[in-house]
Amino acid sequence: MKVLSNIIKNIQNSILLIYYSFRDIFSSRKVPVSWSEGEKGVIVLIPGFAEKVSFIKLLGDRFNKNGYKVVYPNSLSRINNIEENVDKVISELNDLKIKSAIFITHKEGGLVAARVKEVRKDLIDKFIAINTPWNIADILGSRKRLIQSKDFIDFRNNKSLISGIINIYSKGNNTENTRLKGVKNILIDQKGSIAVLSSKEVFKLISNLINENN
Repeated sequence: MKVLSNIIKNIQNSILLIYYSFRDIFSSRKVPVSWSEGEKGVIVLIPGFAEKVSFIKLLGDRFNKNGYKVVYPNSLSRINNIEENVDKVISELNDLKIKSAIFITHKEGGLVAARVKEVRKDLIDKFIAINTPWNIADILGSRKRLIQSKDFIDFRNNKSLISGIINIYSKGNNTENTRLKGVKNILIDQKGSIAVLSSKEVFKLISNLINENN
């Protein structure tokens, strides 16, 4: 049964990947106008490098419908190093006159937010990272070429950067790299970027984490 369940999940992930790829080709890459409004607070979504808005749009829509203003710095995929991404995020939040927000990040977006936290801790009310490769040296393929050599540090051993992070990671997703010692770690069953970011269970989990101690 477990093998059959994994096969079904892989098929579902493949279908989701095809759907979101086509949706990104034929739809606007701009975020919805409605994201600019929300009474509950502000959520900043920071995607992984080179990820398109379609990957994280459903998550943003759900939070917006729940009353949050959602900020998506969608030009980050065009920038080639973490420090420039950090400057971009801070500049955009300053332009929008946002004093603090809940940061929800995916993959390398967590590295960017960790640097933002180091530079402007006052901007981050809560920091929830999803499947972040905390040791950059382990990043493979084209993503590695997007990172400048000066950014190659092991975030796992830098307590000032990771303190207070709520770290969500997938089973079998290079857990040695995506799990963080000394912070709250939450293991989820969902695998694959689109499956994780479009999951209702993951959305509910993040919503509960946001509401903790509020």
